[in-house]
Amino acid sequence: NGCIKVKIDLNNKIFNIWLNFYFRLNFLLIIDRLPQNYLPIEYSLYLHISKGKPSFDACVTIAFKKVNTDEFDNEIYLNTHSNIDIKSIKQNDTELEYKIFYPKLIIFSENKQIDFTSQPITIEYSVSPNVFKKFGFYFFNGSYLTDFEPNGTRQLMPCFDEPFARSTFSVKLLIPIEMSAISNM
Repeated sequence: NGCIKVKIDLNNKIFNIWLNFYFRLNFLLIIDRLPQNYLPIEYSLYLHISKGKPSFDACVTIAFKKVNTDEFDNEIYLNTHSNIDIKSIKQNDTELEYKIFYPKLIIFSENKQIDFTSQPITIEYSVSPNVFKKFGFYFFNGSYLTDFEPNGTRQLMPCFDEPFARSTFSVKLLIPIEMSAISNM
């Protein structure tokens, strides 16, 4: 399990717990990074917020550039979160296949000749705001808010949620008339 077995007393027990936590943390940091075969260059997000509903319809269209030509040529990796329910993923009206292994979303096509850079990919989904933590996309004090630092964007939309990946964004919100939308973008 990652711990060194030693004679148990208070000091060694603390050491074992720390060592186990250290190995698990490093392992999680390693596996959480996405392959960089394709990187997003532009996101177009649409979010329909309806007051009193537990989840909202959303759509994100992502344009990619190819970076690494050596591996994963027929797959795109994005981050996602369990509060997102994907309805469809398409490129130019062609359904793409996908698998989810949280926190990763793998988009692929059985057709090995697909070019993910030729047309953007559109992901239709529903998203539920977090009501327990003030992180990602959340509901607090009657307002829907976001806190994306350092990796909370995946709780609003499937994305390449790593700080070095710079992209442009356009955001469209459909909200009830009694609500206001404020952005710092």
